[in-house]
Amino acid sequence: MHFTQAIARLPADSCGSGQTTAQLGAPDIAATGRQFLAYVDTLLRLGLKVTVLPAAPAFPDAHFVEDTAVIMPELAVITHPGAPSRQGEVDTIAPLFEGERPVVRMSRHGHLDGGDVLLVDRQFFIGLTARTDEAGIGEFAAAVEPYGYRVTAIDVSAGLHLKSIVNYVGRNTLLLTEDYSAILPLAALTPSLSPKRNPMPATRCGSTIP
Repeated sequence: MHFTQAIARLPADSCGSGQTTAQLGAPDIAATGRQFLAYVDTLLRLGLKVTVLPAAPAFPDAHFVEDTAVIMPELAVITHPGAPSRQGEVDTIAPLFEGERPVVRMSRHGHLDGGDVLLVDRQFFIGLTARTDEAGIGEFAAAVEPYGYRVTAIDVSAGLHLKSIVNYVGRNTLLLTEDYSAILPLAALTPSLSPKRNPMPATRCGSTIP
């Protein structure tokens, strides 16, 4: 899939109160803002059209926009995030897609974070994590399978999200962190992909991948 657009949200000053599994202390708010601007600048230089949303102080994690929606050319699926503090974020995201393409809003019966959703061509791999459960995956599958997508659940034994460990960078290549053993079933399901051990985060932008 070739991407031409991106959505980003300014981090709020409250972002230090967000959810985290890391023991890194409080974030440097000024540095966070500079890094965000550098990120947006990189996307622009790559030729993407970037929609920058205003900060949402009531939702400290709202700058992680990926978790609230999974966007395909055919439709947008508005998720039901696993963390209760994040569930209100979806109301700030859904209007972006209304009138542009069909919008499916997940119910409250299951949970799904976009950070657990990995698309490889027409195949979705979705991590079963503390944020995404079987009910959420089932509801997502019901929304996307009529459009020709396939959905496979992957047990994830480490990391916050599936894409904390792995991401697809195109050309039959997966980019993995050193925790890749936590998602070994993925390698068995996608033998054409070429996993490569790498200690860097699975999401990289504006940097060289060794």
